[in-house]
Amino acid sequence: MKSDWSMDRHIMFGKGASCNQERVWSPCLSMKSDWSMDRPIMFGKDDRELTASLLTEDHFRCSVCTEVLKEPVSIPCGHSYCRQCIETYWNQPDQTGEYDCPQCSKRFRTRPDLLTNSALEKVIEKLHQAGFKVPALPKYCYAGPGDVACDLCTEKQLKAVKSCLTCTASYCESHVRHHYTVAALQRHTLVEVTGNLEQKLCQLHHRALEVFCKTDQVSVCLVCALQDHRNHDVIKNERDTEE
Repeated sequence: MKSDWSMDRHIMFGKGASCNQERVWSPCLSMKSDWSMDRPIMFGKDDRELTASLLTEDHFRCSVCTEVLKEPVSIPCGHSYCRQCIETYWNQPDQTGEYDCPQCSKRFRTRPDLLTNSALEKVIEKLHQAGFKVPALPKYCYAGPGDVACDLCTEKQLKAVKSCLTCTASYCESHVRHHYTVAALQRHTLVEVTGNLEQKLCQLHHRALEVFCKTDQVSVCLVCALQDHRNHDVIKNERDTEE
C-alpha cells in the first residue's frame, strides 16, 4: 500500500529540547563477506566434547569390521566401507556372480566399482588430527567361547543378538538394525539368536519354518503349507520365533 506516512513514530521536539535518536538496526542489511554467518566447527581441544556429541560413531565406523573407516569407499547404494573390508566381503564364495550391500542387502548383478569417498576421508583425517576417536566397543560385545558370532563381522566378530531364518545368518546389534529399517528386510523372519539355523529350516525347500500345522503338530514352511498341508489347520509359528 502506497503511503506518505512512515511506519516509525514521530519524534516530537519541545521548545528548547534536543534529542539524539539511535539508528535502528535493519534486518535487510547486506554485507559482502567471505565468512559464513555460522560459527565454524572447531576441532581443537576445547571443542572435542561438543564435536563428539554432534557426530555419531555410525558416520565413521565400517559396518563390516566395526572399526574406524580406512580408505573409505562408496558403493552405488550410497553406503561406505573400508576398501579392504568390502573387497574381502565380495571375494567370499557365496558372493560370486551377484554382489550385495552388507547394510541394505541391495544386490548388484555385476561387481560395482569402488569409488573413493574423498570427502569422508578428509573428515576422518581432521578428526584424527584433533584427537577424536570412535569409542571402542565393550568387551562383552565380542563373541567368546559358546557365543554365536555375527556372520557379517570380518576382523573382530561381535556377539550375535538375532538370527534371521530367511537369510540363514546371525547378526550383531549393529548389523541386525537394517532388518528393522530396510523395507525388503522387514519381511524376513527374525528369531532369538541360535546356532542351529539349519534345524529351523525346511529341509525340502530350505525356507524358514514360518507356520505351524496343528493337524500334524509340525512346523512347516509356506510352500509346504500350500501344498502338503493345504486343508490342515495352520497358524503362524509364534512358538519358534519366541524361542
